[in-house]
Amino acid sequence: MDGCTGSMNRISLFVFSLCFISYDISADESISALMKRMHSDVAVKISYQEKRTLELFDQSWQGSGNMYSTATGIMLREQLQPRRLLMAINKNDLFYYDPDKKIRHQGKMQEGDPVTLQFAVFQALINADEELLRRLYNIEFIKKTQRWLMTLTSKQTDSGLRIIVSGPLSKKVDTIIIEQADGDLTEFMLADDNTVTSEQVVNTVKLLYGELIGE
Repeated sequence: MDGCTGSMNRISLFVFSLCFISYDISADESISALMKRMHSDVAVKISYQEKRTLELFDQSWQGSGNMYSTATGIMLREQLQPRRLLMAINKNDLFYYDPDKKIRHQGKMQEGDPVTLQFAVFQALINADEELLRRLYNIEFIKKTQRWLMTLTSKQTDSGLRIIVSGPLSKKVDTIIIEQADGDLTEFMLADDNTVTSEQVVNTVKLLYGELIGE
């Protein structure tokens, strides 16, 4: 079995497991309904677990951290494990900082770039930006028995990148799978962190963003 076929089989098994038990499907399940559930007028914190499967080397990598979103549109990601990294999107600007190596990068969102497409899906979902989602991706939205499933492919380029987003019916996103053209997979498991207030999140983002851009 070649690498691509193996990856497709894993995706097929994942999708099959989502729809094994039959229940009534919510009539309100749609992209617009999802964006309404994702929308927040206050700053939010989301914890995540990340797993990468490298098809060529038959190896996996695991990480974890937090994502933050503010009412001003900043989406910031702080990887905590296996080592700390900072990344953010602010409007069309991308930022990256490696505290250990003291390396900073800054760039612009480029809609045909596969890296931008991976960042943009988090920006669109966490900031509830339906316009951005529809502008960048071809969207296939399916209602399954217990979950909704959204498959995204680039409108700008035939890169082979595919992003599968899902969650329980009438609830927010809890899983994002990014499938690369070479068969590599990255899976994110998301969960709202309700242990902090919006004000605490805003203060945390200010500190992290300052560190990220070197202020």
